[in-house]
Amino acid sequence: MNFDFEVSDCDTDPRPCTSDDANDYANMLSDIKRDLRGLGRLGSDARVSVDTGQCTIAKTNWLNVSTADYFATMNTYADRSDFDIALPRDLAIEGPDRFSLGVCPGCFNSTEEDITGRMAEATKLGVKKIAYWAGIADPESFWWSQIRKWKNADNMQLLV
Repeated sequence: MNFDFEVSDCDTDPRPCTSDDANDYANMLSDIKRDLRGLGRLGSDARVSVDTGQCTIAKTNWLNVSTADYFATMNTYADRSDFDIALPRDLAIEGPDRFSLGVCPGCFNSTEEDITGRMAEATKLGVKKIAYWAGIADPESFWWSQIRKWKNADNMQLLV
C-alpha cells in the first residue's frame, strides 16, 4: 500500500499541520504495517510505502520514525537544484534500504543531459529503489534507457 497525502493547505490553513499531526501520520503508517503482517504475496508481510515532501506531515524526518517499508521522495521531481539538495539529504535521513528516488518525467521537462546526470548521481550514491510516476511512458524514451542502465546494477528495484 502506498500513501500519498498531499494536503495543499496543511501549512497555510488557519490551524496548520503540526509536528503532532506528522507524528500521528507516522504512527498510522506503523499501525497499518503491523496490521498487514502476513497478508502480502505468499504470506509475506505486505509493503507499506509513503510519498514524502509535500507538506509538514510528509517530511522525511517525521515519517522516518514509522515502520513503513520505504519512502518515495517527491522532492526530486523538479529542477536539478532541488534534486541535488533532496537526493543526498533524504537518502541520509531514510537510509539506502528505505529511500526511493522519485522520478516524474511529466513533472519536469528534463533534457537527456539532465536525465543522465540524475541517474549517474543516483548510481553514485547507491540508490536502490526508484519510484516512477507520471503514467506509462514510451518504453523507448530516454528516461527508460537510463533507468534500465541504473537497474542493471546489483540490488536495484523499480517501483512503478
